[in-house]
Amino acid sequence: MSGRRFALILVRNERSAHASAAELGRLTGEFAAWVAALRRWRLLVTAGAAAEGDQGAVRGCLIVAASDALSARSLADSCSAAAGHRVTVLELDAVAAAVPVPPAAGRSAA
Repeated sequence: MSGRRFALILVRNERSAHASAAELGRLTGEFAAWVAALRRWRLLVTAGAAAEGDQGAVRGCLIVAASDALSARSLADSCSAAAGHRVTVLELDAVAAAVPVPPAAGRSAA
């Protein structure tokens, strides 16, 4: 796997919260196929699901490799369509690409 790392945070939306059993089954199947494709394409770094019984809005997190933020957003959009979730994208490698932190007060740059 190469590229920058991004977290895709899966958040339940109203559609999936009020879906029928058949709709939930369909969404689950589509999501499983989507995750399998990420694995096959070697884009999936790791994944985590909400704890059993957790009723919060966040349902899981996928860490994926992507070449840039636009590619990560495209992956998130395809996940959202497959899983019936809203997906937030966070770049995990942003700290490494950020502007250097200035020296503390009273210290000079080396």
